[in-house]
Amino acid sequence: MNTRRLLFLITIAIYGLFIQCKPQEKDVSVAKRNIVLINPSTWSLNSFLYLVKNQIVDIEDVSWQVVYDSRSGDRYAGGQNLLEKYPSLMIDLEIIEGELKRENLFQENKFTGDFNRIFKDSDGMLFFGGADIPPRVYGEKTILLTDIETPHRHFFELSLIFHLLGGYQNENMVPFLQAKPEYVVYGFCLGMQTMNVATGGSMIQDIPSEVYNLDYFEDILNLDHNQTHRNYWGNLYAEDNLSSYKFHQIKLLPDRFFAKQLKMEEDFHPLVYSSHHQALEKIGKNFVVVATSMDGKIVEAIHHNTFANVLGVQFHPENYLLYKSDEKNYKFSPADSASLSAYEILEEHHSLKFHSSYWRYFSGLF
Repeated sequence: MNTRRLLFLITIAIYGLFIQCKPQEKDVSVAKRNIVLINPSTWSLNSFLYLVKNQIVDIEDVSWQVVYDSRSGDRYAGGQNLLEKYPSLMIDLEIIEGELKRENLFQENKFTGDFNRIFKDSDGMLFFGGADIPPRVYGEKTILLTDIETPHRHFFELSLIFHLLGGYQNENMVPFLQAKPEYVVYGFCLGMQTMNVATGGSMIQDIPSEVYNLDYFEDILNLDHNQTHRNYWGNLYAEDNLSSYKFHQIKLLPDRFFAKQLKMEEDFHPLVYSSHHQALEKIGKNFVVVATSMDGKIVEAIHHNTFANVLGVQFHPENYLLYKSDEKNYKFSPADSASLSAYEILEEHHSLKFHSSYWRYFSGLF
């Protein structure tokens, strides 16, 4: 064997040993999508994570970020404790320090930089239920039935959504979504109301008194079941397992979001799960109404006509009880002989498919 060939074989052997001895790189899977949950209560966070864990919300290669403002009280601590139960999910927790005033919500402010950073690093945001928005934000006096518990939370979320979508309050501000028009923003109950007020809309502060001219619980309970939007039985009866939530049907408007995107038929009136006493009045900038109550007096869903993936609903499709057939913890009226399953009620009224389609569509956006 000549010297040149011998050197070649020695080189190949050494290279082979080097490859075998070189540490193997780990196969690290990088999440393709990041979705932000804004200020969820422990209940809301637990419900939503149940949907993720059970693939009702079914998105591959996703990480989750839970963001609280520093004035959110015990929500942050509750969220921190809860997340320890979900070690298999990619979830980051962040708290944003600072304080906003009503006067600087709809302009650049001390949170603008944090808002923009979170937006740029994510693909969608979700906004959850809660107490009433302070009416002075939308230029009205506060009636006695308005329940203001978390004003700082509202300031944070109103300013954030204004930064995302813009609004009538300041036409010179360029909304963040102009740079990423496919970005997803979904709101549930208060979340939808916040979308509306943040973009320049206003609120009916109490449905029974302002829409139906009723001042007494007994009279409200005599309304048609599709005209009540929370469960008022608990105000008259001291039974511990009476749910504060209410089932009622909604009307899906033709040629709008649910008819087009979810392929729902015009004569289909799904049953939804709600608990609210306020409703949208003046509609915010670039939103259109896509669903109403059966009598047409209450807005049940809005869709953005510029940014296609922005949707708010007045009901609670994120509540995990709707998807557990064995969860029979509540009665919905004193006349119920036994606790009922929300899942079975939806199934009986052929409305489970509506909720499944809702989350299937949402998951497909990512």
